[in-house]
Amino acid sequence: MTKYSSLFTPIKIGHVEIKNRIGMAPMAPSGMCMPDYCFNQRAVDYYVERAKGGTGLIITGGIEVENVLEETKPGIFQNIGPSPDAFSLLASEMTERVHAYGAKIFLQITMGFGRVSFYPDMVKTPPIAPSPVSHFWQKDVMCRELSTEEVEYLVRKMGDAAVVAAESGFDGVEIHAMHEGYLIDQFTMAAFNQRTDKYGGDLRG
Repeated sequence: MTKYSSLFTPIKIGHVEIKNRIGMAPMAPSGMCMPDYCFNQRAVDYYVERAKGGTGLIITGGIEVENVLEETKPGIFQNIGPSPDAFSLLASEMTERVHAYGAKIFLQITMGFGRVSFYPDMVKTPPIAPSPVSHFWQKDVMCRELSTEEVEYLVRKMGDAAVVAAESGFDGVEIHAMHEGYLIDQFTMAAFNQRTDKYGGDLRG
């Protein structure tokens, strides 16, 4: 028994058994998608190569779940929203090939950028946020506050994306949440969340 021998033993996350404890952390390489926001062949091959190399668990980079409130330009980031069926078609090929090497793969899903969006270079729509706060990159730009109905729409789209992930053969989803100031993270910080509805206040509710 060596110091690191446990790295090569199985582990379970919920009901998903992973063959070893080597995981590929989620990263969001841009450009690995087609104009319809689906994975391109380069993206499929990219993740399959990691499975081929022996990785037990692969977590994809952040996949956006809608393209209305925060519309990203085509060909940069994957997005389930515009065409769930088309997204599932190529994603299913990817999960099948990853599974052929005994690896598991989770789809990381995200609500989006919020006040840190790359507007207007990568994101077409004016920036959104939990509250009307200044944009991170352009201090003279004020973010539009999401309505309660819009927040609930985003929550539904996250659920819809999880269903698409399951139908596409992914073994689980990871929620891109509290780090680096992206949209969900902004809801957890009083500096950016001054809401008075049910989505305001602290995490205790």
